[in-house]
Amino acid sequence: MLDNHIDGNHKFSDTNKRFERIEEKTNKRFDRIDEKIQNLDKKIDAVDVRLSTQPTLGFYTTVRSRGIHYQIITRSAHDWFILTG
Repeated sequence: MLDNHIDGNHKFSDTNKRFERIEEKTNKRFDRIDEKIQNLDKKIDAVDVRLSTQPTLGFYTTVRSRGIHYQIITRSAHDWFILTG
């Protein structure tokens, strides 16, 4: 019975580590999005960042700058694109 308890704690610890890695990656993504927004235009009127409910779709960032709306869709550090409209 003690062995099961130890195994359970070990699995719980592994899960926590996975969540920590996910959190680190998420924070890095937000940092990259912020950098892209700052480079997009120095005068930004409004920013709206959303995380899609489907992880494969990534982050949606809507930026309004000088009356133009840009939607930045970031799926990974190397996979992102901008839609204007």
